[in-house]
Amino acid sequence: MDWHAEPKLADLIDAVSPRGVATAAGTSRLAAFADQVPQDARARVLPLLFAGLVDRTNEERDVIITRIKELGRRQRALAKRIEADEARLQQLPENATGDAAAERAGIIERHDLLVRSYHDIGATLGYACQVPSDLDARLGAYAQTLAARLPAAHQ
Repeated sequence: MDWHAEPKLADLIDAVSPRGVATAAGTSRLAAFADQVPQDARARVLPLLFAGLVDRTNEERDVIITRIKELGRRQRALAKRIEADEARLQQLPENATGDAAAERAGIIERHDLLVRSYHDIGATLGYACQVPSDLDARLGAYAQTLAARLPAAHQ
């Protein structure tokens, strides 16, 4: 049976799966739902519910990993641009005048902006790389919540 075909399960999965849902809030909703499922239906319903949670967690993780890869590409492109600017700065004397001085000033201004952007992306990557682990930890808590409510023969 597919969890998508069960409207109550699909609604609950949609409610507790987004990244912004705190683990405690999600486990509380899952526990409240599972506690209302009749004992003789839990061995069928709770694994189906968990399958949906796994599917949605995988989708969330895939989105984050795609974003991490995009950020990595942007950071590498910035690094190449920074290196090119630094190489050009080496060619222009510090005491340049006229057009060379204007070019040097423009490169320095762009270089500083690129370096800030590079570091900002690095900080974002640090946060983004933690998200898949957080999603997996939350899924583990969800699994424990549901497993605790399965009939003894299915634990």
